[in-house]
Amino acid sequence: CVLLAAQPGDRSPMLIGRVALASLAMGIQSAAARRLDVFGLATTFMTGTITSLVSLIARHGIGPTAMGHGKRLLATAWAVYVLGAMAAGGAMQLMPAIALVIPGVAVLVVVVVATVQFWRA
Repeated sequence: CVLLAAQPGDRSPMLIGRVALASLAMGIQSAAARRLDVFGLATTFMTGTITSLVSLIARHGIGPTAMGHGKRLLATAWAVYVLGAMAAGGAMQLMPAIALVIPGVAVLVVVVVATVQFWRA
């Protein structure tokens, strides 16, 4: 998000504002993820997720007796990060004009589903 706000060679007066807005968005995203109380799942930085996963594996192992503890969720999140990065890279190569719309649509879908779930509960 911050990388999109600060393009290489950009010296426009709006650069600081775009970086500040991107940072604010990432902070809000992190706060929302913490509010959901999902242990170890960081949505704004990948190293937090992999660190939590490796820590759980070191503490509990990976054998059949070490089930639970959220390792499957963290491993799935890591795989989704990698697949998402590959899809975004491919979209930027194949259709750069609409590549940035795809994450916006994904966020909109998540917000709508979360809102529906919230109001049902």
